Amino acid sequence: MKYFKLLLLTIFFFSCDSGTSEQKSKNENQEAETIYYKNEIIDGPANIRDKKNGVVELSLNNSVAVDLGFMKDNWYEIGIWIDNKGYQGFIPANEKIYSKGKWVGTTKSKIEPMFADEESFYYAGYTYKDNIKKESLLENQVFTLITQNHTKAEFLPKLKKLGFEEIDVFNHDDFVFYGVYEDFVVDPSPLDRLSIIFKNNKFIGIKSSRDFNFREGHFFKLERGFTLNLIPDYENGAELKDKINAVLGMID
Repeated sequence: MKYFKLLLLTIFFFSCDSGTSEQKSKNENQEAETIYYKNEIIDGPANIRDKKNGVVELSLNNSVAVDLGFMKDNWYEIGIWIDNKGYQGFIPANEKIYSKGKWVGTTKSKIEPMFADEESFYYAGYTYKDNIKKESLLENQVFTLITQNHTKAEFLPKLKKLGFEEIDVFNHDDFVFYGVYEDFVVDPSPLDRLSIIFKNNKFIGIKSSRDFNFREGHFFKLERGFTLNLIPDYENGAELKDKINAVLGMID
């Protein structure tokens, strides 16, 4: 009987250890399978127009990375850097276009750049919202992260995969901001598009230039079109709002 009990205990502890190892392995596999997008991705091929419902200027291939502007009436402004193949001020119709040496689409009419130099053209146009893969939207990716992580140590490795960096201009006292800047299509010398806010290494909220589905706690409108969303148990939101607005007022 003594040896039988010992055998049962051995099996029990082995099973517990095996279950823990399997769960750890499962979590690691899920993280390894997670795709982090630094740019929004075309769900295509997709037509890009000169304005909402306007002339089709080019067609972008599926899975092409683009800069994303604001959405208005279900249409996004998008931008993309195009390799300059010796174009003289415009790219003609029916021309294959490349970005960093990779074929990304074909012009459907003559297009002119928003910016150009010897190496690149920067083109900006408009596409319907369904032509952007929803899983690649920065705000959607961040919303998933905030439901799974609570401390700076948990957040930071994943935020860096999305291109977040520390934004010193907003840091003060025990607050640290990690953000992603707006794309060139929005502002060539940009402010941040979205910032994650930590206080004493704990996540407390989000500053965003766009609609963000996080209304569980305290919501504030900031200067220059930004919003501030804070977790329910953070009670000094009005003070933080004033400090952020003061910084926004000093930035050109």
